[in-house]
Amino acid sequence: LTTATSIRLSQSTVFGTSAGWNQSLGLLSLNVSKTFLAGDSVIFRFEVQNSASPQATPQIFISGSLKTLKSAFTIPSSLITYPNRDVSGVANGTNPLFIVTAAFTIAKIGQSGPLVFGGT
Repeated sequence: LTTATSIRLSQSTVFGTSAGWNQSLGLLSLNVSKTFLAGDSVIFRFEVQNSASPQATPQIFISGSLKTLKSAFTIPSSLITYPNRDVSGVANGTNPLFIVTAAFTIAKIGQSGPLVFGGT
């Protein structure tokens, strides 16, 4: 998605049926539509598809706000920490949204004689 838009959610009993995305702010907004008890965990995930252009891992922040019948709270913005581990020979390849340019070595293999086990 490249503009501000509404995203339809499927099979969500926690977040209702839609979320908001604002490309210019890089902001995904979810509204919780379920009551939770103290100590309950809420886990959500989403998939992001980037272009094929290389990019470093961007800074990703998470924040929130909570409104109850009696008061409102703000969860301060926090920078997500990354594992910074190598994978398949790529430094920091485990970091989210990190894209490298694929590189392939081209080589030709052949033989000068027509027979498989013949001398060359």
